Amino acid sequence: MLPNLSRLTLHTDVTLFDHLSQNKNGKKPGCFKDAPPPFYVDEPTKPPEDAKQSEKDAYRQLEEEYRDYQKALAQDQEENCFYDGYLMYKQATEQATPITEAPDFTDKVINVSVPLNDATVEVNLTPLTPSGDDSQKSTARFKNFASKHQNWITRPKKSTKPTFERVCDRGKKLGSVEWSEYGEELTAMTDWYFLDDEQERGHLFLQLFADDDKKNRFKMPANGVFEGRYLYVVLVCANSKKGPGYGKFLMKVVEAVSTKLSCRGVALSTLSNSAGFYYSLGYRFFDRENGEIIDVARWTTTVQQPDGRMKIMLDNDTTYASSSSKKKRVRDQNNKKNDEKNDENNNKCTYENKNNESMENLPDDPEVLESMFQSALKRARMLYTRLLGLSQADL
Repeated sequence: MLPNLSRLTLHTDVTLFDHLSQNKNGKKPGCFKDAPPPFYVDEPTKPPEDAKQSEKDAYRQLEEEYRDYQKALAQDQEENCFYDGYLMYKQATEQATPITEAPDFTDKVINVSVPLNDATVEVNLTPLTPSGDDSQKSTARFKNFASKHQNWITRPKKSTKPTFERVCDRGKKLGSVEWSEYGEELTAMTDWYFLDDEQERGHLFLQLFADDDKKNRFKMPANGVFEGRYLYVVLVCANSKKGPGYGKFLMKVVEAVSTKLSCRGVALSTLSNSAGFYYSLGYRFFDRENGEIIDVARWTTTVQQPDGRMKIMLDNDTTYASSSSKKKRVRDQNNKKNDEKNDENNNKCTYENKNNESMENLPDDPEVLESMFQSALKRARMLYTRLLGLSQADL
């Protein structure tokens, strides 16, 4: 007889980003799910006129599969928060200057001084001109940036990536942000930018939202914490190999600029791989419609830092491959399918309790107990999922 699970309420199938997408946190208005993109399908090459009939038939089949993929991708991009990421916001720690007294930096360089290691570094953020967000000005900004920074966006040698991509390289699993795919959209949204030309450790692109008209044009939130003036991080990338800690430095630059522009705070959109980093800096998730904070306590953990202070960290292990690693994702998904098939053929459910601790043998160290508890909870969720599946199959 299978157990009655009606009163067992362990949450087993909701990841952090499922929770966020269901609570209207996606940057893209109307997205409601978090899932890997559809299986990538290459556009087929049309065979020559004198090709065999079998080759032409195979091409037509591949062409149909490609059209189906394109339709599925278009729909997925409307529904899936995975593509544009999740909104985070950090309120200003310093009292902002009244907006009526805020300096006008339109088309002007912004200079801030920020600590880096044992020194104070002056950073100049360049305005991307001409200002304005109509299509002609956006195209002009794209051309202006490209002409001034060819060394940043073009490939210096056949064997190396452009600096833009090297700086934004997120590893083999997630790939790079590519200028060829993102450049026009990036410059259309940018008001100021900073490039670490000398050491190529990172870059930063920022946009100011000072009124509701601009927020509406760019489909940005405007209620709750998003009321009033805020600075938006369009893109920030740091090359950890060239400059450890440079990502934190760039975020200090962002907050210094925010203060200088009399903003109420800083907003950004994060993908799953970087959410923990921003959370550790004090950024939190907010509902894009009402601007209220979203409770993510279930996905956090408290850790003790080397100096003895306790810090709340985001505990999330859900990461999906980006569009830059489509072929690797397909291979991984196919391998996963094969593994699942082998598991079904094996059709065994095994459980081994290696520790078999009694209450008397449990340690007194709270951190060790917390770690043991988290491991036991994960195992309990796994067993619950298995039991739930058996119960449903028995109905």
